[in-house]
Amino acid sequence: MDSPRFKRHDDLSESLGTDYYLSVRVDFATLGADLEALPAPCIVDVRLLGEDIDNTRTLTALGFSKICVLAMFGADLSGRERGEDARPGVAALPETVAVRDVSWIDRHANNLRLGCFALNPRISDWSWMAVHRGLVGKSLASPDVLKFFQDDGFVSFRMFEDKVVIDFFSVLDRRRGTGSTLMARLFDFARSRGRERIEVVTECENVPACLFYQKNNFRLAQTASIFHYHKN
Repeated sequence: MDSPRFKRHDDLSESLGTDYYLSVRVDFATLGADLEALPAPCIVDVRLLGEDIDNTRTLTALGFSKICVLAMFGADLSGRERGEDARPGVAALPETVAVRDVSWIDRHANNLRLGCFALNPRISDWSWMAVHRGLVGKSLASPDVLKFFQDDGFVSFRMFEDKVVIDFFSVLDRRRGTGSTLMARLFDFARSRGRERIEVVTECENVPACLFYQKNNFRLAQTASIFHYHKN
């Protein structure tokens, strides 16, 4: 049951085994009544940009729990830190639809264990793995999402008019330079297609990922806190 305030996410609801609602337009003056109108059981996801202290207090008073803080990074492609020789038609081409076996998907789904679903102590290991498995599988199978693979790692991403947005970036062994190689391929391809920027979102709790993106010329642009409300 969708409402003007919340949108049911069908895929996540199926993976979690309960209705999962994303906030569409939050009115903090009526949020308590809006939550009462939702069918139980369900999980409600509300996100606050930056340091929103007053609304954080409101959510906490209503029974929301702060799960994690998202870090939104951006890399400007106008510089020449990477891909100096990239020219149209030279950069390696990514894959579109990619097929990988279940065990490969499971390893990368588990590698995302610092995602917001895994960080929520009220969501079981089985449930957050089901979510991650579904999200990774959908990203690999979608022809609208491009993919580069390197050894035990991959990056999936979407192309927009002026930028590239990373869908997933996962490397199982971080000590072999696989991540840097993947990022270099992505930078070169984005420049060869005239894009001006690459964007990615990760959890602040995932310190290795944050450090990796900063090492590769990404800069923090914005933060957002994720809150979950469990109605049982």
